[in-house]
Amino acid sequence: MNKRFGITLFLVLFLAVNSFAQSKKSLWTIDATKTDNYVGAPIANGKIGILPWKEPFSVRHVMLNHVFDIGDAGVNQALQGINPFHLELSLNGQKLRCNR
Repeated sequence: MNKRFGITLFLVLFLAVNSFAQSKKSLWTIDATKTDNYVGAPIANGKIGILPWKEPFSVRHVMLNHVFDIGDAGVNQALQGINPFHLELSLNGQKLRCNR
């Protein structure tokens, strides 16, 4: 009898806590309103590397693999390629923009 009461109490408390947790704002939502401290992640696939710029969703440089120039003191430097992408990010058919 005591064991049945303990299990029932546990289930009631579990369901109460679970329903309270579901009523809160989602913890998986990240809201970012300021982009002052934005640091984009550089990405590369072995042939092309993309270096982001300070604005979200913008590209600063495109680096091409095995394209070098001889710099000062004979040291090889990677050349910065042109930005042929001009990519736009859209969500549900609407273009996303960084509003400040």
